[in-house]
Amino acid sequence: GFLQPLVTTDTQGRVERLADLAALTIEKGLLSAFVLKRDHEMAIIKQIGSLLAASTFDMQGVIGHTLDLIRATLDVEAGSLLLLDKGDLVFNVAFNINDAINVDMLRTIKLELGRGIAGYCAARGEPIMVRNAKDSKQFSPEFDRLTGFNTRSVLAVPLISQGQVIGVIEVINKRGGDVHDNDMRLMQSIAT
Repeated sequence: GFLQPLVTTDTQGRVERLADLAALTIEKGLLSAFVLKRDHEMAIIKQIGSLLAASTFDMQGVIGHTLDLIRATLDVEAGSLLLLDKGDLVFNVAFNINDAINVDMLRTIKLELGRGIAGYCAARGEPIMVRNAKDSKQFSPEFDRLTGFNTRSVLAVPLISQGQVIGVIEVINKRGGDVHDNDMRLMQSIAT
């Protein structure tokens, strides 16, 4: 005799349909989470646009608030906005969640174009995403030595005005994971 299958065709069909429904439910949940994240990012961009439109030319205030929004949205440990000044990058605004790190001392440093990740980003006019800074040939450990900070990952995007690079926005050490293309796109939309 033949052996009877343990699962009948009817039962097997139901199990397959349930598996398909479970997969669709999971996919729907992931898509919903993605849409919510994208909505939040768009709200941040809109908020920055409103700040710029309502600004009474307190650009330092607008820049500082913009970096605060970037810090909170991307959940990073540190970041800065560097501006071009006579061919060098100078730190305009910087933040670090560790109060023991003195970011004000960065204002005294001039960064040559092409030097470090931010300098390389400005020289090329292209965003740079580095998931492991120590393995990057563009990484300059000098700033970690000066500040006592430990850079693990960096996302730098050129700040562009009227088609010209005028500086760089850089964020360091995304908490809770790696930097991703979506983070880069958000930063680029803020920086252009």
